[in-house]
Amino acid sequence: MLHVDIISAYCLCGASALVAAGMLLLAQGGDPGVARAIRVLVAGFVVLAAGMFPIGFAVDDGAPRHLLVLLGTESVLGGTALFGWGFAILGGARPHRLLALPLALILLLDALAWMQSPACFEWVFNGAGLLVAVASTAVQWRFARRGASAAEKAVGASFAFYVAVWAMRLAFTVTGDGSRSFHASHVPASVEPWLGVFYGTVPVIIAALTLDIVNQRLVDRLRTLAHTDELTGTLSRRALRERAPGLLAQQRAQGRPIAALMIDIDHFKGVNDRHGHPAGDAVLQRTAHLVTMNLRSDSMVTRYGGEEFAVLLPVAGLDEARRAAERLRKAIASDVIEVGGARIVVTISVGLALLMQDEALDSALTRADKALHRAKHGGRNRVDIALAAA
Repeated sequence: MLHVDIISAYCLCGASALVAAGMLLLAQGGDPGVARAIRVLVAGFVVLAAGMFPIGFAVDDGAPRHLLVLLGTESVLGGTALFGWGFAILGGARPHRLLALPLALILLLDALAWMQSPACFEWVFNGAGLLVAVASTAVQWRFARRGASAAEKAVGASFAFYVAVWAMRLAFTVTGDGSRSFHASHVPASVEPWLGVFYGTVPVIIAALTLDIVNQRLVDRLRTLAHTDELTGTLSRRALRERAPGLLAQQRAQGRPIAALMIDIDHFKGVNDRHGHPAGDAVLQRTAHLVTMNLRSDSMVTRYGGEEFAVLLPVAGLDEARRAAERLRKAIASDVIEVGGARIVVTISVGLALLMQDEALDSALTRADKALHRAKHGGRNRVDIALAAA
């Protein structure tokens, strides 16, 4: 049978927190926000360990024992607040620094209660622990609510259970027999082993979940980089190859046609020659933005190469596809791009092909590309429609 007293439970928690801090030091942030969250969480584990060990070693009578207990309880409250702060950052929130002011007031109240009397201190500490746990859960609620992965949901559940533990401790303190305990915990002896298990494992569990979340974020970021054109923010050519089959299958199952558009910026080399490559980049970015904004959200916009874009657009028929292509052409022709004092106006040529039933994507793109060449040779700033596949 498991035998763990409350002092051993505190020591286990301190050791586990140090292990957890070491685990997180191995994590790679991937972006500044994640790196900052990891630093805050590591600080939380270190502060928690600094609080647990003093309480565990404060076993002798005298003033030093009480000073260690005060140091320990202050560190426990501070560490708990840092956990909520770190996960809030990891969830994309930006907690305001002024939130540190209520925590400072709680720590001051805890110290004043310690100076007042043992009973007052124990009630205030357990109440403050519950308050800080609830506040930390609320601060990181955006992260817990999002729950994009099992690890994120598990972190949210861990915070909820942590709040329940503090509520239980406060309830036992308030309803106790009046005896005082320097470790500020009045749970029954039968509950102490389970607290030991909880305190001894939860820091490592939280650290492991955090590593899983960070690694998944890193994988998602790498996948996004592989599927997104860095300059324009549109899909990459690789992403088009991977995602197009799903779109084609979905639309064909619904009996809806799909149009393939090949778009080329007219005289783009002249823009680079006259205004420089930064201006050329600005033209590409603005063109990609206008194409995306003037199409439906279920379309696929891809930077196909250089100044050329490929678009897959679900439509009701050829007339709708033609209107969409003309809308793009007019929107870009009427736009003025200001770069370095220069006002640049560009036009596009568009080749349009309506995918035939069971036609391969490459075949449709080839037909659209041939239509694009006809549009450019026919005077540019125009839309040309591909002939049906033979």
